[in-house]
Amino acid sequence: MDANALILGQLQAMNARLDAIQAEGSERGRLMWKEVNDQGKMLVAISHRLGAVEKSVAGAQPTLNEVINLKARANGAGWLGKKLLLIGAALLTAAGWIYSARDAIWQWFAGR
Repeated sequence: MDANALILGQLQAMNARLDAIQAEGSERGRLMWKEVNDQGKMLVAISHRLGAVEKSVAGAQPTLNEVINLKARANGAGWLGKKLLLIGAALLTAAGWIYSARDAIWQWFAGR
C-alpha cells in the first residue's frame, strides 16, 4: 500500500503542478491578448491622427505654393531693385559731375 500511496501522492503533485502551469499559461495568454488589443486600439488612434495630419498638409499645399511663388517674385524684384539702384547711382553721379563741371563745360562750349 505504501507504493500505491506514494504513486498517488506523486500523481497528485504532478497534477497540481500541471494545474499551476496551465493557470500561468492562461494568465500569460490573457495578458498577451490584452496587449494585442491595446496595440490595436493605439494603431486605430494613430491612424486617425495621421489622417488628420495628411488633411492638414494637403490643405496647406496651396498656401505653400503661394509662398514659393512670392519668394521667387521677391527674388526677381530684389534683382531688379539692385539694377535700378545701380542705374540711379550712375545717373546721380553723372548729374553731380556735370553740375560740378558746369563752368568748365560752358567755357568749352563758348570756346568752340
